[in-house]
Amino acid sequence: MNFKSVGIRVGKPPIVIDISNELLAKIIISKLSEGYNNLKRMIYEMRPLETAKVVSKIDDYIRYSYSTTKGSDERQQVKSESAFKVQNYSYCSNGIHNPTTKHSIEDCRQLKRNTNQ
Repeated sequence: MNFKSVGIRVGKPPIVIDISNELLAKIIISKLSEGYNNLKRMIYEMRPLETAKVVSKIDDYIRYSYSTTKGSDERQQVKSESAFKVQNYSYCSNGIHNPTTKHSIEDCRQLKRNTNQ
């Protein structure tokens, strides 16, 4: 069937959405999760709200938080590695109980092993 002969035009109507810059900025802020509540408060204090300012503030916040957490993770890793190196575990050997161990003479496995043989 030919729609032109009937007078029907098939096509997409032009979509024009007119959203104010401030409303779009508020929508972006509302999409942030609860972990960013401090950032939301900081952004709401900036007046007038503009989309470009909001987006740049979010980018800056994410970059800053990523750079500080990355550095602290590396420091934490070095700290834990050095803590493992410092620990000197004492143990019993050759059927002799070492008094610096955490267990008592009665619980010493080395002594029990020698008495069973």
